[in-house]
Amino acid sequence: MAAFAAHGLLTDANGAPVQVVWTPAGGAATPINALRKKAFALALGEVDGNKPTLECAASDVAGIARDDAIAVGADSYVVVDVQPDGKGFVVLILQEQ
Repeated sequence: MAAFAAHGLLTDANGAPVQVVWTPAGGAATPINALRKKAFALALGEVDGNKPTLECAASDVAGIARDDAIAVGADSYVVVDVQPDGKGFVVLILQEQ
């Protein structure tokens, strides 16, 4: 969690990221820490919509790919894009299932 504070990111009311579950296609479920947000996803220069996103440490999701499953509490999502920030974090663009 120190990586989140060092990156200058906002956390929940207790100062901690949200725990979510990542399940790679054909793999085992793995809990990870992430920041939950919404962001506008751009496609071909146009607004594609307000997509849910997670920001997490790249080391926590090494190998994450499009179509992997993410569970946030009772909500289920699929990864539609992975955007590394070049500073050790990635933004996962999600689509609700």
